[in-house]
Amino acid sequence: MPSSWLGLVVLLGLGAVALAILSEVTRKSGKRRRGAKGEDVWSERNAGPRAVDLNGPLPYRKREWILDSGSEASFYGVLEKACAEALGRPIRVMVQVPVSRLIEVEKGLPRGESQVWRNKIDRKSVDYVVCEAGSLRPLFAVELDGSSHDRADRKERDGFVERALEGAGVGLVRVERGGKAATAEKVVERVREVVGGNRPVRGQKC
Repeated sequence: MPSSWLGLVVLLGLGAVALAILSEVTRKSGKRRRGAKGEDVWSERNAGPRAVDLNGPLPYRKREWILDSGSEASFYGVLEKACAEALGRPIRVMVQVPVSRLIEVEKGLPRGESQVWRNKIDRKSVDYVVCEAGSLRPLFAVELDGSSHDRADRKERDGFVERALEGAGVGLVRVERGGKAATAEKVVERVREVVGGNRPVRGQKC
């Protein structure tokens, strides 16, 4: 066989191997691609591609509650009353607010570095944000900490969010889940500390 033909056969063989590897990686990666008829195709792990009809009924349902647990919902009323008492003026409490709606990356950073810092706060949220009633200007954030916040990964996440918020001038009140009466008293005290600028050591909870 001429050397030119042999080279062609080798190249075709390598191409086939590369195509097979690429197909397997795509199948396992779970990435979406566009089908022949324009429909979305989702390649699931350990399953073949299946078409998703974007024009038919969509597989969503209404969540029963915005907050994730009964303790978060019951604490909402406690927090609203405690903050109004501590501040002495009408307030509004927002729930599950993205951190990126409270702070933003400083201007003037190189584009790549700016994106890194933006990604650090992306997809992170705080349980509550206390705002002025009229303007909805944010006053401070509140986190209601449960047992999950004792995990090492959550402590690292919480520490970063707290540093980012306070570094940008947004106070953070951390509250451990507990009885309503005790929590309300502690929240009033903690809110006055944060608003008055007498902030306890970072990481301290009420």
